[in-house]
Amino acid sequence: MKKTIFIIAILSTLSLFSTETKLVKRYAILVGANNGGDGRVILRYAESDAKMVSNVFSELGGIENSNSILLLNPTKRSIKKSFNKITDYIENDRKNTRTELIFYYSGHSDETGLLVRNDHFSYKDLKKALEGTNANVKIGILDSCSSGAFTNLKGGTHTAPFLIDESVKTTGHAYITSAAEDESAQESNTLKASFFTHYLVSALRGAGDKSLDGIVSLHEAYSYASNETLARTESTQAGAQHASYDFRLKGSGDIVLTDLRRSNSSISFSKNDYGRLFIRDKHDNLISEVNKKRGSALSISIPASSYYIVRELNGQFSNQRIILNPGETKQILTSKYTSFKPERNTERGSSLTNRNIDVPKITAFMRWTTMDRIRSSSLDIDLLAKAGSLNGVQVSLGNSVVNSADGIQVGALFNIVGEHFSGTQVSALQNIIGGRAENYTVQASGLYNWVGLGSDELLVQGSGLFNYLGGNASDLVIQGAGLFNSSGDISGVQISGLFNKSLNISGVQIAGLFNVANDVNGIQLTTLLNRSLDIHGIQLSLINVADYVYGTQIGLININKDVKGATIGLINISTRGLHNFSYRYNTTNKEHYIDYQFGSSTFYNLFYVGIPEDTSVIERFNLGIGGGIHIKLGSIFTELELSVNNKLNYINEYEFEYLSSHPLIGIKLGIPLWDNAAIFLGTSLEFPNADGLKSTYDFTDYSQSFYAGVRI
Repeated sequence: MKKTIFIIAILSTLSLFSTETKLVKRYAILVGANNGGDGRVILRYAESDAKMVSNVFSELGGIENSNSILLLNPTKRSIKKSFNKITDYIENDRKNTRTELIFYYSGHSDETGLLVRNDHFSYKDLKKALEGTNANVKIGILDSCSSGAFTNLKGGTHTAPFLIDESVKTTGHAYITSAAEDESAQESNTLKASFFTHYLVSALRGAGDKSLDGIVSLHEAYSYASNETLARTESTQAGAQHASYDFRLKGSGDIVLTDLRRSNSSISFSKNDYGRLFIRDKHDNLISEVNKKRGSALSISIPASSYYIVRELNGQFSNQRIILNPGETKQILTSKYTSFKPERNTERGSSLTNRNIDVPKITAFMRWTTMDRIRSSSLDIDLLAKAGSLNGVQVSLGNSVVNSADGIQVGALFNIVGEHFSGTQVSALQNIIGGRAENYTVQASGLYNWVGLGSDELLVQGSGLFNYLGGNASDLVIQGAGLFNSSGDISGVQISGLFNKSLNISGVQIAGLFNVANDVNGIQLTTLLNRSLDIHGIQLSLINVADYVYGTQIGLININKDVKGATIGLINISTRGLHNFSYRYNTTNKEHYIDYQFGSSTFYNLFYVGIPEDTSVIERFNLGIGGGIHIKLGSIFTELELSVNNKLNYINEYEFEYLSSHPLIGIKLGIPLWDNAAIFLGTSLEFPNADGLKSTYDFTDYSQSFYAGVRI
């Protein structure tokens, strides 16, 4: 099977750094999906590829975090929902700005579309979604399997990188694939990334800046990535990858992808340095790679942090650690290096097979011998039990398996599996699975449980302190911890004493203090704070915060961008909901009122102030607070309101006299005019305070009044 990258660039003007004075806003949807569905190998680096692309565009591509959506192991539904969300953003901004959209996907696909989990997202629907955003500039990057036919159908061929004039206007599109239809494209265990995306990111960070003008264009990025991918894959077992393309660009000009001048820190390689140079951060994430020739200087823009610089020279790998400070240009020296193992590559889209993976760092303290690494065990009872692989039972003070294991580990102190594991781990302190938890897996420990690369089918984690699930889960996950739970995408339950954190959760989060997730399909329940980008279900807490609510928020304070449902609380704040000022005249009581409504498009908070028409008693006025429900009825609307009307008497600038408080029920009928403007009529029922300041009410005694008003 084969991986391809296509870049769709549909442009009506220059790209990000045009000389036009009109403000430019960029948006991004960035998708990484390791899971391509049943029967397909779980990719190792699609999600980290998406994170790398997200980072480089955030740092150097002019995309604000608020305008970027990162999806890891999503469903087809969540991708479509992201397109809808970005379309709303663009629609709100395109009147005054030139808008540009970047869509990136890394994962599985076939000849007809993307494969996300067990869903199929056709290329036809993808193009329709891109066009439907109405962005002035649309750039799509697809890094996936078996889509070489996409360019072949359009007449694409193997070719050298294309050239574009230095001009100011370009229209049309460009499709680029990283491999031909009959070729394979690979991930690299050494690079911890796919080849093409790896070189694309390196190009965007400066390796592709052939003109040395401080910006990287589409031409320069494609030229570097395609040439480096071909050179790097010629000697691999799967064979060389040849980039192909189909583009139709009218006019002339170049498409700018990144501006290296945005970075305030960089790494500099002298003219005497040469070889393949890899830059990894302190978490071992690959940041950039450069194939540097002797005699040319080179600068790579990266954030201030600590890094490992790895050099491959004449087939040998070495590395050194540096610290890059803010505002610094760090000159790289070449004296401090350690050995680095040769890579073993994996074809994206291949069938499920056993793969050798390097011994993980977590087992380094065990001092593995060669015999330990190759020894297979079915029953291991010892003071400290260790084996290369396990298909059975380990019982000891501490158990460890360097490769994969299937069975039971019972350790008085700890259990460690370097690769994938299926079975049960029980220990007093810690359980660690370096790879994936496969099939049905249970971890029970007194301190913590750790799974590095996600899980298949059922995973149950129970610990006294915390549970961690790196990557994403393909099926049901149950996490219970005394302190906190952390995971990628899961379907299941998180229960903890302090807090829960998940990228996306379909199920339930229950915590003593707070819950955090990107996307929730289910319930968030806690005492203090729930935070989610999107909620499809219920948030129940003292404070609820979400971007978009497709369900219900119940709390003292509810904050969101918009709600397609209900927010129930004392204070409801919706940045894209109702924010209306109204004037109304009470014809019965002869009073003028100014109202302010704020909240969701359905439920809102209400504040108002009223003064009498009779200026002789102008010192007596009304202050009200309450809430209401906005209901659309075709071309008109109605609103039901409940408030407390407080009557006050102005004495001087430092003193007010409280007179009474009256419950008030109101109903109005309105006709929208334009934008938020409307006219309305209404009536209210006011229940007088029978005993003055004693706050006892007679609800059988009420007065009715009528009013008319206008909203702006």
